[in-house]
This record gives sequence, C-alpha cells and structure tokens, in this order.
Amino acid sequence: MNEQEFVQRYLAEERDFSGIDFTDIRLDAYNTDLLNIIPAVSLNEEDSNPRIILKNLNLADANFENAEIIKINFENCNFYQAQLQNLLLSEVNFHNCNLEKANIEFYSLYKTSFENSSLI
Repeated sequence: MNEQEFVQRYLAEERDFSGIDFTDIRLDAYNTDLLNIIPAVSLNEEDSNPRIILKNLNLADANFENAEIIKINFENCNFYQAQLQNLLLSEVNFHNCNLEKANIEFYSLYKTSFENSSLI
C-alpha cells in the first residue's frame, strides 16, 4: 500500500487496516498527500506544520516496523498486536488507543504522549 491508496481507503471511510504493511507510507505532517486530504489541526501557535488526525482506525496486526511517524494524532485507534519495532516517533499523540500486546521498540521517541492508552 502507498500513501494514495491509504488516503483513498481512509476517505472512503474504511477504518480496518489490520494486516497492512505501513513501512512504505510516510505518516507525517510534511507529507502533502496526507496533509492536503486528511483532517489536520495545529495544536498551538508554535506548530509551523499542522498535525494530521487519524481517528478510529483498526491497526491491529499492522506492521509499522522501521516507520517514521511525525506530527500525527492517533485518536481511538486499535494497535492490538501491531508490529511497532524500530520506530521513529516525533510529536505523536496516542489518545484513547489500544496498544495491548503490540511489539513495541522505539528507535527514537521525541515529544510523544500516550494519553488514556493501554500499553500492556
């Protein structure tokens, strides 16, 4: 899957992306394919780039290994048993997300929060 296919499926209100390999998809606010189409918001006046908001996604069993995720808000997303190894996370917010049994190993973690999210 590439960014265009992800965006098309997201806009078609598909929310089940389980089993998908996200390693070739740029999930960051600098990716104009995402920024121009998916809802975005700036959390404060200091943000020069708005954050992309991804809501209600089923990302169970998805593979994010070696991915870079920058300025993304995940809200009410399911990462159950997702592969989250060797991740670079920068200014990412996980709000009300399920990360149970996810294989988590961060390469870099900068200004990332896990608000009301289960990690066990």
